[in-house]
Amino acid sequence: MNKHYLYIVLFLLSMVSCKNRDAASTDSNTNSSGLTGAGNGNPADTGKNKGVTGATQSVAAQTTITATSATNIKINNSNSPNFPERPYYVKGIIIDGAGMNMVFDQVGIGTFKPIWSENLNEAGGFGFEGTLREPALFQIRFNGLNIQFVVRPNDTIEFYMTKDDLGDFKVVGSPEPLIIRDMWAILDATNAKIDALHLREKKTKDPVRSEQLTDSLPYINDLIQKEKATKLKALITKADTNFTALLASLYLNPNKDLEFMEKVDEKFKKYSDNEFYVSLHNKVMTLLPVAIGHYAPDIGLPDTKGNTVKISSMQGKYTLLYFWASNNANSRIENKNVAKLYDKYKSRGLQLYGISLDDNKNTWLTTLNEDKLEGVQVCDLLGYTSVGAQVYLIANLPTTFILDPSGKIIDKGLYDPELESRLSKLIK
Repeated sequence: MNKHYLYIVLFLLSMVSCKNRDAASTDSNTNSSGLTGAGNGNPADTGKNKGVTGATQSVAAQTTITATSATNIKINNSNSPNFPERPYYVKGIIIDGAGMNMVFDQVGIGTFKPIWSENLNEAGGFGFEGTLREPALFQIRFNGLNIQFVVRPNDTIEFYMTKDDLGDFKVVGSPEPLIIRDMWAILDATNAKIDALHLREKKTKDPVRSEQLTDSLPYINDLIQKEKATKLKALITKADTNFTALLASLYLNPNKDLEFMEKVDEKFKKYSDNEFYVSLHNKVMTLLPVAIGHYAPDIGLPDTKGNTVKISSMQGKYTLLYFWASNNANSRIENKNVAKLYDKYKSRGLQLYGISLDDNKNTWLTTLNEDKLEGVQVCDLLGYTSVGAQVYLIANLPTTFILDPSGKIIDKGLYDPELESRLSKLIK
């Protein structure tokens, strides 16, 4: 019997099993998801991920994997009394997987906790059951790989895979593992492109070509990140209320996708005690004060002559608020672009308010001279603990904000050539 035919038979048998169990429980939670991938179990870490495939055994083996024979695991994953405990079932077959050791973990943000381990039975089968109050993220680990997936209260999830191709698994009972596998594919592809870009930079021997490539790195990296965000947002939109949508949103950049993340936050707010929701909610709420559409927080910092200059003093004209540091390579590249843009648009009314995160005045002043940065340049010499960095929640350098004449943030996170394109439309 070939593998594909076996899968069809197993699928039909499992559908009968699911139908019988569903008849005993009509209350199901549809707001969940699952995810697949390898790594350290941290949803905020995109490490290289692989899928799963299982073992081939006789169809009779499938009938031995039942909830009544499964390991029972009780997970109290919610402090909310609004969610009653509900049962869940996870089972599967790994063809040719008899004797393989399998570990079942509950996964959190940056952590995972082993809760059960066993060797697969002679049929390569495994199964466990338990209770949940709300969707939870788990992973199965074996042979150096893992499958991460979300389990919802009342879920019955069944995996079918072969030992020789663990990444090509079949799943019945939930769309979540496949959605998460798609999410990991997007994240892995992004990492591969960035790694290839930096490898190409290192291997380029021609000095002129090397300098050109180095100068273009911020722009190319920005394009790669935009492609990732576009694909993730499409996946999240399609996943809708599946819990994977919440997990995938944690990989978006709130500096650029805050409005989209706010909508996801609103959609999953009923899980207010869930750590994944709390993480998303904190990101959204933290960045709201410096979000597009809000007025720029007013701070005053010393300029090159020691005079305090407030951001509010720039009102009346369009202002480019620019965060940078002398010891940051990408900043030194963007400094040249910003200098050219300011020189081109200052006669038309553009103002530049540069905030350096340097901690040495001589270094700061030397860089200003070398990179020909003009306009208002300020620095409190507190380095990365600068008041400006704290108030504007600067996580990456360089960072740009465009303020309209009233002092409202109308755009952020733009770099040349997109920065010039935006300015050219604003300043005629």
